[in-house]
Amino acid sequence: MGPDELFVTHLTTSLRADELLTEVSVPVPPPRTGSAFVEFARRHGDFALGGAAVLVTLAADGTCERARIALLAAAPTPLRAREAEQVLEGAELTEVSAAAAAARAVVDVHPTGDIHGGSEYRRGLVEAMVRRAVLRASQRAKEAT
Repeated sequence: MGPDELFVTHLTTSLRADELLTEVSVPVPPPRTGSAFVEFARRHGDFALGGAAVLVTLAADGTCERARIALLAAAPTPLRAREAEQVLEGAELTEVSAAAAAARAVVDVHPTGDIHGGSEYRRGLVEAMVRRAVLRASQRAKEAT
């Protein structure tokens, strides 16, 4: 079962009451790979108002060979930012490319607002978290070479 089949909406999965998730398979990342998980919450331990998980793999020439970006609190379920990943792939990972990918990640995103922040606030927050996560993952990938 893939994530698109598992997640239904906020805090809800497709698992029945008598089912239990017992295993998650995560492949070992290749060399020159870095990851980052960045989130913002009002208080430590609270649900995130916005966040991003990023995994990047660098090519031998230092450009981005592969990128994966997941957004938190941007939709009722975790959201993959595939078009933002394409912005990074083949590019040098810099402040400029990170900002471009972050901007692309939130183009069609309309988070649900609440008393902690409106939709536009959360959208901007997710964008900032993507940029930070891309830069952090890039630095970690460079250190892994």
